[in-house]
Amino acid sequence: MKLKLNGFLVLLLALVTQITFAQERTVSGTVSDNAGMPLPGVSVLVKGSKTGTQTDFDGKFSIKASANQVLLFSYIGMKSQEVVANSTSLNVKLKDDSVELETVMVTAQGIKREKKALGYAVSEIKAADIEQRTEGDVARVLSGKASGVAITSASGTSGSATNVVIRGYTSINGSNQALFVVDGVPFSSDTNAQGGFLSGNIGSSRFLDLDPNFSPFSYVKKAYSNKFIEFEKKWQSNWANSNLGKCDLNSQKPKFYNLCMYPYPSGDLHMGHIRNYTIGDVITRYKKLIGYNVLSPMGWDSFGLPAENAAIKTGIHPKTFTEDRMKNMKDQIIRLGSLYDWDREVAAHTEEYYKWTQYLFIQLFNNDLAYKKDAPVNWCTSCKTVLANEQVIEGNCDRCDAIVTQKNLNQWFLSISKYSEELLSGLNDIGDWPENVKSMQKNWIGKSVGAQFNLEVTDSDISIEVFTTRPDTLFGMTFAVISPEHKLMKNILDLSKNQENIKNYISSASSKSEFERMSITKEKTGVDTGLFVINPLTNESIPLWIADYVLINYGTGAIMAVPGHDQRDYDFAKKYNIEIKQVIKDPNKEGGIELEAYTGHGELVNSGNFDGLNSHEEASSQIIKKLTESNIGSAKTTYRLRDWLISRQRYWGCPIPLVNCDKCGLVAEKIENLPVKLPEIDDYLNTDGSPLSKSESFVNVNCPECGNPATRETDTMDTFVDSSWYFMRYLDPKNLGKPFNEEHINNWLPVDQYIGGVEHAILHLLYSRFFVKALRDLNMVKVNEPFENLFSQGMINFKGSKMSKSKGNIVDPEGYFKSHGADALRLYILFMAPPSDGVEWNDGGIEGTRRFLFRLWDNLETISELEEIDSKNSDEEKLEIYLNQTIDSVTNHLEKFEFNTAVSDLMKINNQITDYIKNNKVISSEVKKSILQNVCLLLNPFAPHISSEIFQRNFNSEITEHNWPSVNKEKIKNPTYELVVQVNGKKKHAIEASRGLQQTEIEQLCFEKFKLVVKDYKKVIFVQDKIINYVG
Repeated sequence: MKLKLNGFLVLLLALVTQITFAQERTVSGTVSDNAGMPLPGVSVLVKGSKTGTQTDFDGKFSIKASANQVLLFSYIGMKSQEVVANSTSLNVKLKDDSVELETVMVTAQGIKREKKALGYAVSEIKAADIEQRTEGDVARVLSGKASGVAITSASGTSGSATNVVIRGYTSINGSNQALFVVDGVPFSSDTNAQGGFLSGNIGSSRFLDLDPNFSPFSYVKKAYSNKFIEFEKKWQSNWANSNLGKCDLNSQKPKFYNLCMYPYPSGDLHMGHIRNYTIGDVITRYKKLIGYNVLSPMGWDSFGLPAENAAIKTGIHPKTFTEDRMKNMKDQIIRLGSLYDWDREVAAHTEEYYKWTQYLFIQLFNNDLAYKKDAPVNWCTSCKTVLANEQVIEGNCDRCDAIVTQKNLNQWFLSISKYSEELLSGLNDIGDWPENVKSMQKNWIGKSVGAQFNLEVTDSDISIEVFTTRPDTLFGMTFAVISPEHKLMKNILDLSKNQENIKNYISSASSKSEFERMSITKEKTGVDTGLFVINPLTNESIPLWIADYVLINYGTGAIMAVPGHDQRDYDFAKKYNIEIKQVIKDPNKEGGIELEAYTGHGELVNSGNFDGLNSHEEASSQIIKKLTESNIGSAKTTYRLRDWLISRQRYWGCPIPLVNCDKCGLVAEKIENLPVKLPEIDDYLNTDGSPLSKSESFVNVNCPECGNPATRETDTMDTFVDSSWYFMRYLDPKNLGKPFNEEHINNWLPVDQYIGGVEHAILHLLYSRFFVKALRDLNMVKVNEPFENLFSQGMINFKGSKMSKSKGNIVDPEGYFKSHGADALRLYILFMAPPSDGVEWNDGGIEGTRRFLFRLWDNLETISELEEIDSKNSDEEKLEIYLNQTIDSVTNHLEKFEFNTAVSDLMKINNQITDYIKNNKVISSEVKKSILQNVCLLLNPFAPHISSEIFQRNFNSEITEHNWPSVNKEKIKNPTYELVVQVNGKKKHAIEASRGLQQTEIEQLCFEKFKLVVKDYKKVIFVQDKIINYVG
């Protein structure tokens, strides 16, 4: 019985222990602030026990507690919160505790008393003084700020020991180490440890681990940030409900069309977008303040591959995907504080917009500017669609980076090449465009001046047309080459005895991309036709080859090969043992072309009657004259620019509004039937044809002309067609009868300031210029160019490359809106580098602009509270001068797009205000108003929220009702300057002197101050208001 009882007690004890341990389990979670930002260093205690922990850097914690225990969360600057641990997962939000408390001192005995009640001296150090220092630990920040406390560091380098001693190290027996108490928590006081950078600071106080830029001072920043975020929301709501962003096209004010390139709604803004829209908004706000009627609209480039690819992956319809992201991006743009006329919002995917894209396409088609033909095209193997040449980057798709191959398809083209010369010459008359953008367009248009002539194939009536920019080398032609796709290839095959090899080679070449064929690093390949052509000047028979480095889309698709003076021809001739002949002699060296082609200037040799002529211009003009007189050829100008291929075998794009009728041919849809709507389909995958071909109700229609059964075009348009005219639709977005009002276009175009990335230098900008010129020729507009001035902002890179969602290196601004506010983000984006420069994103930099805003807020608040007097003192006069200099400088920098230096000017004037406040307790009413009003106005384009708030608090009106400050010329120059006194060119003295003093007056001043006598020196060099130099 006793054994049984013992066993029962043991079992009972085990059950009790098991139950006890079952009650105590791990509770974990995250602690954040009101804005949802994680809070590191939050104290988490089990109430009534000694069990506790702290949150880590991400605000996460883990602690042992039973279900009925209470957890106490406390953090400096936040209200403490008690939470019952009835769940193993807790997410806690702490609220701000921004109550202003009376100054309380904690004495050595731990007794709290008001400062005035203490009977002994107290040193008080403000948090602002600590935050503005850059030392790595709190103890070093306190150095020199507290009397009776000696603070030294062992070596001054990071990681070295810091000594904190009260009244001397040996002044009393026992420990005289300082006791540090932070938020009621004492820290280890062993601060007199030895160590250095390499050995470490052994035994160092844990107090030294506190970052002076964070806890316990971070609650001050948090209170500021929350305050800023509150009035950012206030002003964004105010601007949305007012007419501030709206533009009356008929206003009598001078007009200014300010336009940022409209974005593709891919999901969220990244810092590249933020830079673009911040720059645009700075210009909008500045131009409004100086009196312009500013039009600044926004819309969406909302057709395109990413939405369709997302639909394939997720099953979300492209329209749903796109519109969800438009809503998100619009919200972020508004939160940035940007002013846009949202009443003019357009989106390329809406029927209201693409109806007019189709209308414009029909006008081009009816006027022979849009046509369809068979052509070898760039085919993206991943996107399964055609790409324009401009969309192929080093042989890869610019969207997905997949390999691009060649494919023969029947495609739609726009006749941009008809405008080659005008697009080129127009660059000379256009406004302020970056030179690199102009150069890229000039190179892409690629004007070439030379000669065109025919090469006769021997023993046949076949004649091959050839163009060359180097007729001066014609005597050096030793073979000719045609493209594998040349239109005479069938005739060549009929004549050649090498048909099998030619067919195999053509098949092989068709699989190569244009980039691969043009690459100078790839080995050249070709096949001999066995046929010969006649050199028109020498009458010699030379072999005819087929090679893939000659492209059908460039020139005539055939070349005269001069291996002695063209490196590609040289490499080819060396490989296939073809004769190489020198016809230009290098004047700077002996020898010939044994190792490489000579492509420089020189004197013609082995060129018959043309020997001795200078190569290039002189010899070319003489040989062209000979060709012309002999009816062999003529002078010719060609362009590299090819017609714009716009067909895309994708779903999410604007349908091409043409119908194929067996009787009538290609017929445009009737205008009253537009838009030709995108059908609702479930399968967006493209195999061999467009996804639209899968919809029978879309494909099968009646011919608009004869009414017979017909079929629709199933390709969609390149999205660059949509973006080639959107800036015109902004001027009349609600027009139901036509794409735009011609009067508005003629009054408001060209766009005064266009802002976007340099990556659009060729594609979008060139296409838009073509569209405007074509519509002008159709009598739809009376302007020649779409954009007068262009600013291309530099890219913001992250992790070494351009920010891209596909690369996973996006920096999302959302967190910065919450933690730092829109104004701090805007200022940092503008301050980080000149806006045209590329720059690497740095998370730490934004903290500096936030601190600047904190200090400026405090300074202007202090200025507003200073007692007013009637008279001015010398400090005020200096401050007025500096203010006027700042107005002048910021204005000039804004006009030149030097935003980073303009922000720097604002930081400098803030420092001047700080200095004034330190030395003055009163201010004249005139200067007070001038400082408050003008500093806010100067700040407004850069940080519109805080400047609007400060202005309203002080003047009870909105800042946008006022004008940009003007410079008081009488107060822009300092009455004094620092005179540099040199002896024999070396600086010896510096003294403050009044401006405008003559040389004799300065010499007298130098004699009185420094005993410098003019007659003791050979000469004196004097530059008024700058230097005086005693020589000899």
